[in-house]
Amino acid sequence: MRHRKLNTRLSRTTKHRKATVSNIMRGLFTSERVVTTVKKAKVTSRYADKVITLAKQNDLSAIRQVEAIFQDKNLVHKLFHEIGPRFTDRNGGYTRVLRYKVRRGDGTEMAILELTEKEIMSPEERAPKTKSAKKKTPEKTVAESKSSAVEQQTAVTKPVVIDEEQSDIDALAQAASDEEIESPEDTTDEEEEKSSE
Repeated sequence: MRHRKLNTRLSRTTKHRKATVSNIMRGLFTSERVVTTVKKAKVTSRYADKVITLAKQNDLSAIRQVEAIFQDKNLVHKLFHEIGPRFTDRNGGYTRVLRYKVRRGDGTEMAILELTEKEIMSPEERAPKTKSAKKKTPEKTVAESKSSAVEQQTAVTKPVVIDEEQSDIDALAQAASDEEIESPEDTTDEEEEKSSE
């Protein structure tokens, strides 16, 4: 029986579970938002709140504890200098789990795990980026393309003026192609006929 065993195992061994949670937290702190399953998001949320509490303390002991989790000095620097100071007025609830959608392959419910005090994103960053979404051409581009099409039509109707030098070169090329160049086989046949006579 598992009385008072409150941690969720995620169907993994202890080492695998710790690595999974650590990787999800790493993605959460670098991009401030991550999409994962609901179970993993809930488990990771608890650990992420503890790490942010350490980042708020901002002392040597806290730094060493966080470095033991991530082994990444750039991420630890971001935690203690950017993310931690954002939560100085908040006493908990540093992350939120939002139900997102059902995964198509196996029907697992997905969730968005994000920081509550995350930076405000522009509408372009908020919009989901999909492969099937086609780029829409702005109205200016459409107007420019229409004007270029009109210019092409007028360019076709304009008379073509050829330089005199160009016309001389074309005339010489035409004359050269009109003259028949005798092939070596023809000359040998004529010489044989003359020699036989």
